Amino acid sequence: MNRILSGTILPETLETERLHLRPLAADDASRIVMLANNPNIAYLLGSMPHPYTKNHAKAFLNRCETTEMHVFGICLKSDKNRLIGTVGVGPRWSPEEPEIGFWLGEEYWENQYTAEAVQAILTYAFEFLNYEKIYCSCRIENDKPRNVISRCGLVYLGRTERHFNDPDKTHALDKYFLTRQMWQEKNNQSNPIKAAQ
Repeated sequence: MNRILSGTILPETLETERLHLRPLAADDASRIVMLANNPNIAYLLGSMPHPYTKNHAKAFLNRCETTEMHVFGICLKSDKNRLIGTVGVGPRWSPEEPEIGFWLGEEYWENQYTAEAVQAILTYAFEFLNYEKIYCSCRIENDKPRNVISRCGLVYLGRTERHFNDPDKTHALDKYFLTRQMWQEKNNQSNPIKAAQ
């Protein structure tokens, strides 16, 4: 579970070398639909419906507001308003197992933006939310998210199954984890993000 230390002020925005991570807003719904209404993204995630409609986007934005998930819109520094995907962390499936989730519009896949955003959310989770362990999972047939997860230092834990949109159908997932100590050792306690001014 996250134990936010007393007096800790959570940054509203984060910046990496190339990215600006900011809170999502209601007027992001149309852009989310434009990016997410893609069968390739739905296939990679499993949990994202296709076709993806404005109602799906509004429900997603509402969940971001009403749950303990900490979700950021991913933007390029060159255009801090134009969403290219989202990244977040929190108790998605279980309050005892905070998990990272992420997706990026297909036209941005080949630039390694996803790994940069995931590294930022790991720093946010360990430094600001005070998590001790983070999990992440991906469908077993999908190499793209697995490559991102491995590049960011998460370690394979095992295989699990989950229901997504169809309660009668399960998907096999590979599950990964990273502890605060592992993260500190990997990053030499350096901070790859900063709170945006």
